[in-house]
Amino acid sequence: MHMLRRLDLMPIWLASGCAGASYAVTLYYSPLFFAFVKGHDALAQTVRLLPFILPFIVVVMCTGALLPLFGRYKIIYVLAGTFTVAGAAALSSTLKVDISESQVMGFEALLGIGLGLQFQHGFGVSNVINKNARDRVDSTVICNMFQMGAISTILSIAGCIFQNVGYSLLVDAVGGEGFSDHDIREALAGVSSPIWRTGDQAVLRSGLEAVTKVIAKEFYIVIATGALCLVCGALMKWEKLDYGRKKPAKKQESGDSS
Repeated sequence: MHMLRRLDLMPIWLASGCAGASYAVTLYYSPLFFAFVKGHDALAQTVRLLPFILPFIVVVMCTGALLPLFGRYKIIYVLAGTFTVAGAAALSSTLKVDISESQVMGFEALLGIGLGLQFQHGFGVSNVINKNARDRVDSTVICNMFQMGAISTILSIAGCIFQNVGYSLLVDAVGGEGFSDHDIREALAGVSSPIWRTGDQAVLRSGLEAVTKVIAKEFYIVIATGALCLVCGALMKWEKLDYGRKKPAKKQESGDSS
């Protein structure tokens, strides 16, 4: 319990949780947009998620390699929050039925960069800050709990938003067309609902607009977690961590050997 009083580590743990939450929402709901609105199958959805995944992986690796060199971890969290908020705000405000796929994938790349800057690095940073071996283990466990707990919690919240807000939006959009509550629930579940099989293009478009609107609302969660990461970065100490990569100075010989 003494670790929870460490104000120097709390922003790092919170930022790690924010990274997990943002990653989960983006990874889950971006493919849903391509499935519902663009009609892509699973493979096509995966391909259109690569602009998020690839920058994420590259930035994670580059940050992990460069952070021990300059040691200023505060900078990466401030940048991470900025990129995450920018990408999520762009998606939540521009996600429409007629938006181009390239535009969506560009915003995904912004999110990938932002999340790559913060996702795994809290473990290494906290290990360097802690000098005691027991504190390092405890900090790693807490950091992992924050991240995994945030993923499960946020996905539950996002699922509730999708089902309840999405249901309300679909009722407003197509409820007067004779569809039952069961049909609307099936439409949100992604199964072959009569709503998606209707021959009325106006009804179909209204349904797609409702689903697009609720998916866009999911990215408000990412805006919030990105903003919290930015605040955490601002609260972190401006210190340069020593990762122990400097070579020790050679001892000068006191005299010539005889």
